[in-house]
Amino acid sequence: MVNNIKDAISIRLNQVFGDTYEIYTIGVEQGLEEPCFFIKTLSPTRKQIIGNRYFLEVPIDIHYFPSVKNDNDELDEVGTSLFNDLEYITMVNGDQVRGTKMSYEKFEGVLHFFVSYGMFLIKTEELDPMGEISYTGGVKTE
Repeated sequence: MVNNIKDAISIRLNQVFGDTYEIYTIGVEQGLEEPCFFIKTLSPTRKQIIGNRYFLEVPIDIHYFPSVKNDNDELDEVGTSLFNDLEYITMVNGDQVRGTKMSYEKFEGVLHFFVSYGMFLIKTEELDPMGEISYTGGVKTE
């Protein structure tokens, strides 16, 4: 489910910013092509609500590396845009998920946009099929 959320964010970023911006979900040691986004999962939590119902919360840190180093105007423009652009994302199965706890900060020339996506899940368990049953009987006649 966490990877599905990252995929939905990637799709949304591509819709908004286009193909000229690279989107990474795996860390890149060298060869980062700027401008680009890096989607990082922080510390997902799952809390049992009732029975087999759970609430999954996935906090995300989206790094934005600008085309020009330390361009505060570009960082603010992208950060402000992400508030609206990532409020709702559409999962691959068509479900929409709302982003909460949104904020951003600039650190060493990189924008860090924080957002959390939460959803209820139902944990299904596979049941053993019932064994064979035999029935003998008939209709009683008078």
